[in-house]
Amino acid sequence: MKVDRDLITTEATLVGDFEGGQLYRVGTLDIAVLNGTYKEMGRQYGSLVKDKILSTRDSWKKVFIDSGTLSYESILEVIGIPFYTSSPKKLKDLYQGISETSGISLHEAVVLDNWLSLVVTGRRAGCSCYMGWGDKTIDGSLYMGRNLDFPEFARDLFAANGVVAVLNPIGGEFSVAGIGTAGTIASFDDAMNSEGLSVNVLNGVGSIQPVLYSNRLSLISFLGDSLASYSTIEELKILFNTTNPGYPGLISVGQPDKGVHFEVSPETYFAKESPDQFSVRANQFTYPDWGIPQLPGATGWFSMTRQEAWLKAIDAAKTTKIDEHVLMEVMTAPMWNSDGTLTGTGFTVFEHGQIGSAGGDEGADVTMIQVISQPAERKWWIRVPTHTGWMEIDLKKYFKRT
Repeated sequence: MKVDRDLITTEATLVGDFEGGQLYRVGTLDIAVLNGTYKEMGRQYGSLVKDKILSTRDSWKKVFIDSGTLSYESILEVIGIPFYTSSPKKLKDLYQGISETSGISLHEAVVLDNWLSLVVTGRRAGCSCYMGWGDKTIDGSLYMGRNLDFPEFARDLFAANGVVAVLNPIGGEFSVAGIGTAGTIASFDDAMNSEGLSVNVLNGVGSIQPVLYSNRLSLISFLGDSLASYSTIEELKILFNTTNPGYPGLISVGQPDKGVHFEVSPETYFAKESPDQFSVRANQFTYPDWGIPQLPGATGWFSMTRQEAWLKAIDAAKTTKIDEHVLMEVMTAPMWNSDGTLTGTGFTVFEHGQIGSAGGDEGADVTMIQVISQPAERKWWIRVPTHTGWMEIDLKKYFKRT
């Protein structure tokens, strides 16, 4: 089926409701709007996207258990039990609520929320992110574009079972929205809160070898939890000064008027605001404080190549100032030519095996999803390459706190 990759779908249709929660659909994406206590929101989510949760669980069972890669017991030992133990009560309540209405067990709910940890441990993933603001953009506000690169089966799974979850908790916490496959309720790779604080996560294994601590809150859950309580980059710096998460990553953090990349290891982090009003990262730590040299080519998982391509594509496409349409244009640029050579001006991997032709057996990765964020307007544009055009999500319609 030929996909109009430039099509922008904006219309949201109400397709279901349960115990005070609503389910909308934009294109192929479900938007689960959850309201109330965390237990109530978990119950709403489990019921509203039950079919997709069960489908996602069965898909991961085939990938990990039926293939013989991992046993059910080992998954519980690595993720299901320790990640539940380290979760705050509100997250435990979410898991409990999901298990009550979806037909999956409590520990399966934990695993579905944290499945990324099973895939990224021990591999390099080719994600990348560009942020521009101030003089770089059409209105001075921050615009963020990111590619989430992952094994191709994950792209197919997201195309079938992608869900945007919007949590509107009772009380003083901020509303939080996140993007993931069904079952992802807190460990979002891409998330934004009602104050416009926006984050996405790039794998840091390209610089720091994987360490997955079982006695700490997972990095991605840590971020999702922090968005309920914090609204600025400066507050997140204080949080990282206080708590070290259990996995290395590069975290793109944007607020309505600026952005910064956090480079985080289980021991420390660095984050310095750019005077150039832009920041771009792939999967290697670049702050000189680390003392870690960037590695070129396949050895560095083409991080330098992808960063340079982002900047070249932005410069070539920018007729006036950056907005979502400029980012949509540059994010169509392929990283590889059809003969397996690098284009030098693109960073998106559309077809299976292109990275593998030059980068070794880790190269089954493709660009799973693409996300453009404008925190000032609380907006996302999301695309699943080869499956969909862009789907616009106006979070102001769903956040109860704005």
